[in-house]
Amino acid sequence: MNKLFIIGRIANNPESKVLTQGNSICIFSIATSDNVNKKTTHFFHCVAFKNEAQFIEKYLGKGDLVVIDGSIRNNTYISKKTNSTVTNTEVVVDRINLISKKGSSQANSDQQNMKSIVDEFKTSIVNNDSGNNEHKKIINQNIDNSDEDIEWVDENDK
Repeated sequence: MNKLFIIGRIANNPESKVLTQGNSICIFSIATSDNVNKKTTHFFHCVAFKNEAQFIEKYLGKGDLVVIDGSIRNNTYISKKTNSTVTNTEVVVDRINLISKKGSSQANSDQQNMKSIVDEFKTSIVNNDSGNNEHKKIINQNIDNSDEDIEWVDENDK
């Protein structure tokens, strides 16, 4: 099973494109700190497609804290400059959720949001859920129907 679960901050402004077939693609990097040595930062190249790419383009930016559910993919190609084989590794994003926006001053709320999102991801992975939770439905409805920002709704407030 090729499954990745990662929490980190978006390290650069996501780059979006529409492919010739009409599908969206979004490329960005995510920065995470090492569990052992908190001073070490790791960067992961990420790629998202279709609805996830549209969501990232519209709602996420550099510095936002996110959680990603995805997989690892290795790409191999021949470099035109050196004529040698190059292999790169990237995270293919299946699902992405915002934990907090860059510079958010709601530390306690952000921690609770992160715990809630992580618990939801863990449950969906165990249940092999396709990610059709209520939060996801709301986001997908708003991608095509609104230019307004989505307000974060804590499930405990309902």
